[in-house]
Amino acid sequence: MKSTAFDSITRELSERANRRGFLRLLGGATALGIGSISLSDAADARRKRKPAKTKGKGTICKSWILSGGPSATAQLSVDDDLRITLNGVNILSDANTMADNLPPAPFAGKLGDSLAVIATDTNAACRSVSPIWLHCATSGEKRQLSAGQNDGCAPGRTPGVFFSKVFTVKL
Repeated sequence: MKSTAFDSITRELSERANRRGFLRLLGGATALGIGSISLSDAADARRKRKPAKTKGKGTICKSWILSGGPSATAQLSVDDDLRITLNGVNILSDANTMADNLPPAPFAGKLGDSLAVIATDTNAACRSVSPIWLHCATSGEKRQLSAGQNDGCAPGRTPGVFFSKVFTVKL
C-alpha cells in the first residue's frame, strides 16, 4: 500500500472519530456482545432443560397388574373358571369349577403384548366375569379393558366358554 494512501485514510478516520462517536461505537459493540451472550445462554438453557414428563404416552411400563376394578387391588370375580394368557402363556388359571373372587394378577410384559381372557361356565346355571382393568404397576396409570359380563342365572344353559376376548397391552 502506498504511504500517501495510508496517510489519507488514517487522517479521514481520525477526523471523523471524535470522543462521542467512539463512545457510541464502543456502547453499540458492547450491547451487541451482551445480546449475543444472552441469546447463547438461552439456547444452552433450552438444550439442557429436561423434557416435560407426559402422562401415558411417554411411560414405559414393564410391570403390570390385571384387576377387577379401577383399584389395582380389586379382585377378579368369575363364575365359574377363568384363564388369562399373555402371548399364549398362562398368567392366571382358575379351573376349580366354582365361583371365585381371585386376587389381582401381576405380570411382566411390554406394550403391544397380547392378553387373552377366557371365562368358562362349568355349572351351567350362573355365569359372570367382573370388569377387567389393566394397571401399570410403576406409574399407576390404568385403563379398563372390559366392562365384564354378567349373564345372571338361568336353568338349562349349556356349559362352555361364555367370555373370550383378546386385548393389546397399552395404556
